Amino acid sequence: MLKVGDTAPSFVAAGTEGDFDLRLQLTKGPLVLYFFSRAFTPG
Repeated sequence: MLKVGDTAPSFVAAGTEGDFDLRLQLTKGPLVLYFFSRAFTPG
């Protein structure tokens, strides 16, 4: 589990608009990642 301030590991996620490559996105500048739990699941 990551702690506040840890560096996010590099990953590629498939999506309907194409793949999201964290390393590629970081070359374009800073970004904010937000993860949330799946709908209708506990916390």
